[in-house]
Amino acid sequence: MKKFLILAASALLAAMTFTSCEKEDNGNAPVLPSVETIKIKMPEKAVTKADVDPAFNYNAYIEQMLENWNKIYETIINIPVHGFELASNVTPVKDGKTWTWSVIVTEGLSSYEVSINGTVIRKDHVDWEIKVSGASFWNKWNKTDYAWITGTSALDGSEGSWRVMAGPSTDVVLVNIDWLAKDCQVQSVKVSYELDQLFGGILATFNGSYVEYSNAASSDEYTDTIVAHYNQKGLGFIDAIVEWNDQTGLVRVKCEADFGDADWHC
Repeated sequence: MKKFLILAASALLAAMTFTSCEKEDNGNAPVLPSVETIKIKMPEKAVTKADVDPAFNYNAYIEQMLENWNKIYETIINIPVHGFELASNVTPVKDGKTWTWSVIVTEGLSSYEVSINGTVIRKDHVDWEIKVSGASFWNKWNKTDYAWITGTSALDGSEGSWRVMAGPSTDVVLVNIDWLAKDCQVQSVKVSYELDQLFGGILATFNGSYVEYSNAASSDEYTDTIVAHYNQKGLGFIDAIVEWNDQTGLVRVKCEADFGDADWHC
């Protein structure tokens, strides 16, 4: 199986509990979107059996699909996303039309202040800002604060979008994310790549690439899907699809560029 490089979205292994949807004593605060709206769910069970190759490892294949986003998550946006994770357990404070969830994130010997600000613009619309600040932030980037992730959502948390920046040093858009949720459960997350260059000068014209998670599949035997559309090192756009079922352990993949046919491999 040929190696390939792809933009994609995050790789934490399992869906988390949506505590932000279970508001207690938060008054009329808007629903804080789950951190899972920035992540791509992966299979919970490791499955290695395959008809084409008994040693084939599906989880490794998916991780390879998500290689770029893993690097982004681990090295670029780890501070604001960690703060976002912690915010679900915090009671927000209201100032005018803005509600703020404030947390402290520790990375090594440094501590950063992360605030998630939600401003109610209309009865059904919220503007979001995930901002990083504090002494450690100033010492590292010589800036007072930085809005690392911004976005919008419906007041009830049913849909929204995020704009993720590359960081204080470059301050350019890295990815755009669109998401849907129902009853506090993420239905889909689509991450679209915006940069032409990333990580040590790797040029691959990634603009137009995307990866999308959905909690639906093309067959009743499967429950979740990841679809990836990306430019393989500048050689042209290819598509890869993975479907799985965490309850049964079933998993299958389809990628003509990697397998030489358009069949499902399971």
